[in-house]
Amino acid sequence: MVTRTSYRCELMSRTEAPLGLLEGASGVALAFSVASTIKSSGQVTVTRAGQQIDLLNDRIKIVATVDGVDHPLGVFLFQVPESSYQQVRIEGVFELQDKLSALDASTIPGIFSLAAGSNVIAKVKELIEGAGESAVSITPSAATLRGNATWDVGTSRLRIINDLLDAANYFSLWCDGEGRYQATPYVDAQNRPLAAVLEDGKTAIYSPNFVHRKDVWKIPNRFIAVSRSGEDEPAIIGIATNENPDSPFSYQSRGRWIDDQEQDLVFADQAAANAYAQRRLQEVSSASSTIEIEHAFLPLQLNDAVYFSRQLVRESMRLAGRYVVQRMEVNLSTPAFLTKTTLREVMDV
Repeated sequence: MVTRTSYRCELMSRTEAPLGLLEGASGVALAFSVASTIKSSGQVTVTRAGQQIDLLNDRIKIVATVDGVDHPLGVFLFQVPESSYQQVRIEGVFELQDKLSALDASTIPGIFSLAAGSNVIAKVKELIEGAGESAVSITPSAATLRGNATWDVGTSRLRIINDLLDAANYFSLWCDGEGRYQATPYVDAQNRPLAAVLEDGKTAIYSPNFVHRKDVWKIPNRFIAVSRSGEDEPAIIGIATNENPDSPFSYQSRGRWIDDQEQDLVFADQAAANAYAQRRLQEVSSASSTIEIEHAFLPLQLNDAVYFSRQLVRESMRLAGRYVVQRMEVNLSTPAFLTKTTLREVMDV
């Protein structure tokens, strides 16, 4: 049970050297979403003017403390109007975005090309560091591009990076609580370690009221992933199917193929294409069933797996099973750091 909570906002330079606490900071609220290009954002209210801050370059690290244990929630950039001065005395509400915004704002001025045989993850690291970012924690890989790959003029570094991470079957790029850029191989939701167990009863930390949404009509049982093709390079086509007779959405159960697809992708090889198709089939199959709960603070990350169990009072059934974290909204102005979390059910396909 959470008994003591507090938080602090630490100012940092562009190179993330510590500059002390942000004076008069309050009203911090943060949002994290798997579906967003910039995975985390938020706002902070500054009620005490007088501190010199470089809004265009300084960064803010937000740390939640629960029962004496620090939980860094991220390093954020101030989102300020173009007319703002570099050095100002600030007072007001300021929007925040995590460090992915630095890569999203950095575009490649010309056509960006990679040759066949390029190491995918090494290029990801180069693209991040080429934007002046150095806090990188990336799992290396031997995956290389099967053919040449090209991106149009003006494509953001973040878009190219996430295309390359898809090619190697990695999670999309994200930043951890310390502000490090993270890229790790994709792990099937069924095989991820449980980050939390959420059960009703005397020790429950979530509200008994929750929202359960389930829309099953459009769930596909086949996913087709198609890579880019060139003059001498035929497209790689990855296909994943749900032929599980115990699944209500499988080909055997529905009697027909229900397709979903993505095109213009980049894959290192056929195995990566097949793995991506299987990953997307599970994701789109599971997206139809979500649960929204409110709970006391938990140190969860996006894509974490949790076990959720809840008896439905008005129905003779229990919701119980494995879920993954899709979205979180954390309000640090509440005593228990009230958090609203959306969980996506993990379905076998």
